[in-house]
This record gives sequence, structure tokens and C-alpha cells, in this order.
Amino acid sequence: MTHIGNVRPSGVVPILMRGPRLVAFLLDFTGKQVQSCAFAFSLVGLLIATRFTDLPWMTRYDWMFVFCVAIQLLMVRLNLESWKDAAVVCEFHILGTAMEVYKVAQGSWSYPEAASLTIAGVPFFAGFMYGSVASYMCLAWKKLNLRAIRWPGTTPALVIAALIYLQFYAPIWRLEARLLMMAGVFAVFWRSRVHFDCAGSRWQMPMPAAFALIGTMIYAAENIGTAVGAWQYPNQVGGWTWVHPTKLLSWTLLMTVSLIVVAEYKRRLRSLAATGRAARSLASLIRPTRAKG
Repeated sequence: MTHIGNVRPSGVVPILMRGPRLVAFLLDFTGKQVQSCAFAFSLVGLLIATRFTDLPWMTRYDWMFVFCVAIQLLMVRLNLESWKDAAVVCEFHILGTAMEVYKVAQGSWSYPEAASLTIAGVPFFAGFMYGSVASYMCLAWKKLNLRAIRWPGTTPALVIAALIYLQFYAPIWRLEARLLMMAGVFAVFWRSRVHFDCAGSRWQMPMPAAFALIGTMIYAAENIGTAVGAWQYPNQVGGWTWVHPTKLLSWTLLMTVSLIVVAEYKRRLRSLAATGRAARSLASLIRPTRAKG
């Protein structure tokens, strides 16, 4: 087993509290979550605003792509994200767009409005919905000082992430495949914990529980997105209805992939930083000194 980050488990307290301490925890935790969701909240807000606004020159979906690019550039400009974080968001945009192309072709869902900036019936802005998940992970990692403890190791983590992503392309047995993947997630991460700072203390949560909680938040956002016509499922063509609860499972699995990718990205950055510090220290030791006289 390997650890990501330098966290002392003895400094962690369980999430069992009441009274003023509970209020302080909830306020601080909610505030940090809101900040971490800057991209996602902006995207959902724009989906709602553009639903009830007549936009000139371009279609709603095309404007959404322009707005999403502007949000990403603004977040880098305001130092909310680094360019390296933006690269992770871009990676998720590409992976998400590929999945969207496949799912739309399969009839899993559709985009009911016209657009010029599309690929195989998928508007370009759609990938940013996946990118916003990566943005949340990158910001939450900083705001909450997240650390993954008892991480199963790079190979098992990346293998389960790849299998989860590929199963979304399974043409049959979709529910069964996802239940199997969820069982795999518990098998790989059952000992893992996520540690975070909140209300002046260090807290911990089982990793699978973190996956499920964030997946639930995304499911709620998906219901808002379909309600304002951003996309629709086949059962919503005749009128809006709640997104099927089985999508909770899908989003939990997607969150698993997101956290694995971001965690491995952060681990890699720390490894490179440590290597750079060691190289500089070694260079200072062997640097020749100028002779006197």
C-alpha cells in the first residue's frame, strides 16, 4: 500500500459531533464546497440563464461553448486554477466529449436544440460538463487540503479507472456492468480514506462514501440541466421527468474516475517536485568553490 501526501492518521478525528462544533463544521465545509464548485455552478447558472434569454448571432449551445471557454480562462486569470489544472479539465473535456458522441449515437440521450459547433450531434460545450467535475476535484484538493490515505497504488487505481470508463461503452448489460464496477471500486478502495481540513481540524471519510456523496451532487445538477433543456433522455421527450435514479450509480462511478485521475496527477506533481528539490540539494553539495588568492 502507498500513501499520497504526508498526513498523520493520529491527527485525524472522526466525524462525530453536535452543537456549535457541528454548525462550525457545516458552515466551513459548505463554504469550501461552494468555492470548489465555481466552474460547475457557473455552468449550471448559464444553462438556466440562457434558457430564458434570447441570444443574438449564435445559438444557445454555441454561446454556452464560448461562455465555458471564458470561465476557464477567467479561473486561470484569477489564480483559482493553474494552467496544469486547466490541462486536467481539458483532458476530461476530451474524454467526456468522446463518451457523449457514443451515447448520443446509441440514443441514450440527445440535444434538442440546434448548434453549429458540434461533433456527431454533440455540441462542443457538452465536454465542459465533465470538465467541471475535474475542476471541482482540483479546487477541492486545494481548498480542503485533500489527501488520500491507504491509496491502493498507481496500477490498481488506474486499472479500475480504465475499466470504469470503458464499461460506459458497453452495448449490453449496462446496469450489471456498473454494479460489477461498483463492487470492484469497493474491493480496491475499501481501506482507503480521504482526509481533509475543515473548521480547524483534520477529518476523514471512507473513500467510497466520498465518491457516492459527490455523485449525488452531480445527479442533482443533472436534473437541473435536463429541466432547462440542456439535454434530454428518451423518457423526457414528451415532458420533463426526474432523471432515473440509476444515474446515481453512473455519476458515482464517474466521480471515482475523476478522483483517481486527479489524485495520480497530484501525486506525480509532488514526486517531480521532490525530485527537483533533491537534484538542487545535490548540485549545491558538489558545486565547486572558487579558490582564494
